[in-house]
Amino acid sequence: MKFALAMGLTMVIAQAVVAEPDVGFAAPTARAAAPHSAETSAAGDQNKRPRSPERVLRSAFTSAVSGREPLNNILSMGNNEQRLFYFTELLGLEGQTVVHRWLYRGAVVAEVPFRVDGPRWRVWSSKTLLANQLGAWSVQVIDGRGRVIGSSHFVYTEVNPVNVAAAPNP
Repeated sequence: MKFALAMGLTMVIAQAVVAEPDVGFAAPTARAAAPHSAETSAAGDQNKRPRSPERVLRSAFTSAVSGREPLNNILSMGNNEQRLFYFTELLGLEGQTVVHRWLYRGAVVAEVPFRVDGPRWRVWSSKTLLANQLGAWSVQVIDGRGRVIGSSHFVYTEVNPVNVAAAPNP
């Protein structure tokens, strides 16, 4: 969908859809350690849930985060808007420090680290873009081992100055 906004800004937006309950922000519960033996190991292994694969479950560039959810999914943004958020939902990365690495035209311009304190965790970072930083932007999601486990891209475009000048003053 395309929406024409005030000041001549055109943003391509896809609405975010959420179908899962939030379980990532609960504090882990304490458990007493059981004595270790061959019998308890075999029984314990049958009752353990398999570890979730380490991955990015969802990600989105968005104009805002509300209730730990992205407001929208921005694919392209005009340079009369300057603040942008990057949202990720992480799975299986508990105990690691994950980084949002912001890149402009392939060069690193910012790295934002996050401590992941649950099996499913939602985090976001934001960046203020300068009006002349037009072109390709991306964010890489880096796990605690330094591996890129996800990335997203958007384009920062110049707003037509004629449309901006013609926009009514509020």
